[in-house]
Amino acid sequence: MPGLKPLTAKYQLSSIPRKFYVNFPADLAKEAIRTEDKNIRQLGIEWCIHQCKELIKAGVPCLHFYTMGDTDTTVQIIKGIL
Repeated sequence: MPGLKPLTAKYQLSSIPRKFYVNFPADLAKEAIRTEDKNIRQLGIEWCIHQCKELIKAGVPCLHFYTMGDTDTTVQIIKGIL
């Protein structure tokens, strides 16, 4: 089951790869660096929606969101998928 961790803060650009041994897509990282802090969460949501749609199109049967109890972000992503 694919797990998705939406980017919600700039510090995650360095902390997530260090803690979980994964990298953000290069295009997302570049865009996030140029984005104002107050708009990072929305950028992460938009990217996550796009990734979810690609995974669903590829036939993935379910998705798991690593949002650490951030239900607002999860709800926005789900609404964006539908």
